[in-house]
This record gives sequence, C-alpha cells and structure tokens, in this order.
Amino acid sequence: MLVITVFALDWVTAVSVGSLEYRLHVLVAIATVVLNVLCLPLQLEQQFSGRPKEYVAVSLAGVFFSSLCSLILVVIFEVGSIGPLVGSLLGQAVSYSLLMYSGKERLVGGEVDWQIGMQLLKHGMPMLPSFVFLFVIQSGVRWPLEWRHGMEQVGLYSLGTSLGSVMALFTTGVVTAWMPWVMAQSSAWKESRNLVARRFTQYFMVGSFLVLLFFCFAQPALHLLTSHEFYDAWRVVGLVAASNFMVAVFSLVLPPVYMAKKVPLILISQGISAAVAVACMYYFLVFGILGAAFSVFLASVVLVVVQLFVNFKLTNIEPIPLDFYRLGIFLALLIFCCGATFFLDAENFFHFSVRALGLLSISGCLLLAMIPGRAVLLERVRELASRR
Repeated sequence: MLVITVFALDWVTAVSVGSLEYRLHVLVAIATVVLNVLCLPLQLEQQFSGRPKEYVAVSLAGVFFSSLCSLILVVIFEVGSIGPLVGSLLGQAVSYSLLMYSGKERLVGGEVDWQIGMQLLKHGMPMLPSFVFLFVIQSGVRWPLEWRHGMEQVGLYSLGTSLGSVMALFTTGVVTAWMPWVMAQSSAWKESRNLVARRFTQYFMVGSFLVLLFFCFAQPALHLLTSHEFYDAWRVVGLVAASNFMVAVFSLVLPPVYMAKKVPLILISQGISAAVAVACMYYFLVFGILGAAFSVFLASVVLVVVQLFVNFKLTNIEPIPLDFYRLGIFLALLIFCCGATFFLDAENFFHFSVRALGLLSISGCLLLAMIPGRAVLLERVRELASRR
C-alpha cells in the first residue's frame, strides 16, 4: 500500500484531495493507515486472549502521544495542518511498538501455517468490496458536497464530523467486546440469545440517549470552541453521532452471520446501503451540510435494517430476538427530541438550557422506565459510586 502510494503519489493526491500541494499530507496520512493495519492483528491477539487491561493501556498511550505531538507541532512549532497528521502517525507508531513489545513472547517464533493462510484469503477476499461500500457510506459525501457547494462547506462538514465522531469513544469499546462475548455463547445459542437480545436493548437505549446529548449540546459546544463563522457546523454534529452509533449497531447484529459462516452476506446490506447513500447525496445535497449528514445517517439506518432482514431470511441461525416494540417506542421519542433540538437557540442561554434540560429529562425518565434489567444496572451504578 505504501509502495504504491510512493510511486503514484501525484495521482493519489489529485484523486483524493485535488491539489498537489498536499502531497506530503497524503503520504503521512497513508503511512498512518499502514501502521494502523499492522496494529489490527496485534490488537485482536490481545482481545481474543483475554487481556483487556493491556489493550486499553496501549490504546490510551497511543491516543495520548498522538494528541501531545499534535499539540506541540501546531502550537509550539506552528507547522500548520501537517501537525495533526504527523501527530497521528507518531501516535500510531507508539501503539505498534507497544503492541509488539507486549506480545513478543507469543508472537516470535513458531511455524507458518499455509492452510490457515489460505482460509484467511478465502474468507477475506469477498470482503474487499466491503471496505469500498463502507467508504462510500461514511465518507463518499465529501466530494459531491464540494462540487455543489464548495470547499468551505466541506470544511464546516468536517468540523461537525470531528465533534460528532467523539461518539466513537463509546461505540468502539462496546463493539470491541461484543463479538468475542457473543461468539462465546454460540455453543448454547438457543438458550443464550435472549440474554444477548437484552444486552443489545440496553446498549441501544443508552447509546440512543447519548446521541441525544450530541444533538442538545452541539450548539453551545460550537459557541465555546469556534468563532462565529463556524457555528453552522453544529447542524451536523448530532446526525454524525447518530450515524456512528448506527454503524456500531450494525456490528452488533452481525454474530448470526459469523455463526452461519456466511460472512459474504454482509455485502448485501453494505451494497444496498451504499446505493442508498449515493441516491440520497443526489437528492439531499441541495440542503448543504445538513443534507450531507442526513444522507450518511439514512444510509447507516438502511445498513442495519437490511442486515436484520438478511439474518432472518438467509442464515440458518436463529436471529437475535430483539424487542422491536420496546425499541420502537423509545426510538420514536428520541427522534422527536433530536428533531426538537434544531428549534433551540443557544444565543438565549436561559431558554436553551431549560428546553434542553426538559428534553433530556423526558428521555432519561423513559430510559429508566423501559430499559430491561434496570434494577440490576442501578445496583451496579450504586456499587461503583460507593467504591469511589
């Protein structure tokens, strides 16, 4: 990947960015992706061998070092936009080094197993289009947005995306732990799938409430963090957080496909979702960054809905018995509350605070009333609070 980029850097830069003055930026960004790819199997080795503390420690060290380097390069050395990219590269290099060091006793030595290698290729090759579909769904909107509204709107959209993507701090941890936990239940799936459904409902309701927080506090956050010309970016923050959440939900409904050993079926939902994303871009980009964010969100919803249909119709594994009635009622209220945030005005701080607090209170009360196993969850919260 890196060699191809070095020899075709001008072409890659022209296609991805449109200006050759950003050749170095593109090279550093791709080098970061290369290191990230090399880290993945090492992270999975930690994950599946049951070493969560090491996994978290290495991840936090990489994030801390990346943030520190970015801050030093931008604030002290004033290198401009290349600073955060170099900071990310250095942070990823630290993560890779720590992963190799922590796993040196288990990873060094041994024999090459060509049979496993062929199995990896067999199961992995059909997934190559998956990355293309996900790229179209999550990032493909930037180019049409630039063509129709200019680079300034892309900048606003990118700012809102950066803030909304903070949702990944919650979703990544859950998704990372979800697949090993569910797959461990596969030997007794008939008995354990109800427990999986209950955990899914709990995650979905808590995650949806967190999405509402992004909708509610996007305006004051942009007021505090940016100057006036960037305020409009708040319109996409909540939708971006919701899109990230739905992509995570998609990962949570995948276990039946893996149990049935029909992983390529994922391409059906991803392909249909990518097509929906392209269609939405055509029709909704007239509304600028709001239309762009809504296109990504709608495609993410379609991704989950189609995958649930695939699980039910095309696998021989009993699906996760989700409580659609409970989820539907809660989701309907959340959609109403999220939509209402677009009518709040952070310029009037008192009115904004009262109304936002009302929306959060109503949703929070419904969450506590409807979430399954709330007594056990509340007891665990009390235990954690008493320890502290």
